[in-house]
Parts: sequence; C-alpha cells; structure tokens
Amino acid sequence: MGTADPLGTPIWNTAVTPGIPEWQPSIAVFDQKVLISVGREVDRATHRTEPQGLILDVTTGAVLSEPERIVPGSLSIPDWRVSGPDGTVLYSRHREPLTIPADQADLQLDDDPLSGTQIAAEEIAPGASDRFPIDTVASAAESGETLWSRPGEMPVARLAGRVLTTDGTGRLRGIRESTGALDWSLPTDALFTCPCVGAGSVIAGRTYDRTSSGTSPLIGVDVHTGRQIWELQIAESWQLSMSAGDRFFTAGEGVLTAWEVG
Repeated sequence: MGTADPLGTPIWNTAVTPGIPEWQPSIAVFDQKVLISVGREVDRATHRTEPQGLILDVTTGAVLSEPERIVPGSLSIPDWRVSGPDGTVLYSRHREPLTIPADQADLQLDDDPLSGTQIAAEEIAPGASDRFPIDTVASAAESGETLWSRPGEMPVARLAGRVLTTDGTGRLRGIRESTGALDWSLPTDALFTCPCVGAGSVIAGRTYDRTSSGTSPLIGVDVHTGRQIWELQIAESWQLSMSAGDRFFTAGEGVLTAWEVG
C-alpha cells in the first residue's frame, strides 16, 4: 500500500533564492503578507552578509516586493524591519505596519515615531575627528530644517519627550527633544546597553559596571531626571528578553519571570 502526502496538494509555492547555509531562513505572517528573510552574501571580497528576502501575498504566493533589507524580529526586538529607499516599515503583531521615514533613525525604543521632530544618526567621515563618529541630529519633519545636534552622540531611544543618547564610553544621556539641551548623564563607569524597553517615563536596559567584578544588572532610569528607579541583578547564564510593551522577561534556571518596567 503506497504512502500519500498527509498534507495533500500545496495551495501555492514560490521559488526563493537561498541564502548562505549558516543563516537559517526566518518566516513570519502579518495580516495578508508573508515575510521571508535569508542571509545573502553581498560582497564576496569581505564576505559581508545582509538580511534580504521577499514579501509574498499570503493567499496566492505572488511576490509583492523584494526589499533592500528584511531584518527578522527576535526575542529582544520583536518587530520585523523592512527597509527601502523610502524608509523602514515596522511589522508588529499588535498594531498596523508603521513606516519610519528614511531620515529618521530606527530607534530601538520610540514612543512617538511620527513626531514632528525627526531624530537622525549621522555618521562623520572616518578620520575627520578623534571623537565618536556619529552625531545625533534633530530636524523638523515637514521642512527638514535642522533644529539641534549633539556631536559625538548616537540616539538609542525616544521616550516621554526625551531623546536618549550614548557615545563611545557607553554613557547614557537624557536630551530634551524640544531643544537638544542636556538634562542629565549617567556616570562613565556604568556602560548602559540596549535592547531597551520603556513605560511611562522609565527606560530599562542592561548596565555593565567597569568598577565591579563583571556584574551586569538591569536598571530602570527616570528619563526626566536620570535617577535610577530600580535595579535587578541578572545572572550571566540567564537570557534576557525585552517585550514591545511595558514588561520585560528574564529566563534562566528553569524559570521564566515577567516584570513591569514602571
């Protein structure tokens, strides 16, 4: 007696150019679109690999587009990011797709991505300065007029009217979005890192204290004052997953724990 395909006849199939073997394809479905991301070598000389792929119609399998980049979501950054000449589209399971303009930095945490103030990370030419080679530049969304800039600082988040920046030392700074004025900065011996999650006026991220013996607690910081609200010691063997909402999760030693940020 022969064996039959238990799944029957496929609804559709579409050819997808494979990526490098070391990079497993990622697939996600958002409403009526199927997103596929594979790693492809774009520069043979340097072996540079970029996440590329396709967007397909979920009903027919027809190719809707082949964007420049498709960065799949992860535990720490759940949104999928699809980049093209007009900007980046964020795909999420809890809201409609959101388009970030090409001149707007793709911040890891942004509570107002369609703000009238666009925040950009502009690279300076190599060797042009001995400082950190990225500037934070704010401009008016409608006119493109430059409103303020912070040389040598990279934007990482926008929350509750503050733009959070860091530099080559890992020092986190709170910048007033409306004026570019510095409100506060964390000590240089505390290296603040993202992925970040925020709620209300509190941002949470990992910090590595250079003066200690390798501890890396998770801390919550008030973005208006820079005051540390809380601290949670995280074992190095634990994995940390940030959600897109106001909670984060720690996983380790057989236990998954949910925490509120604010």
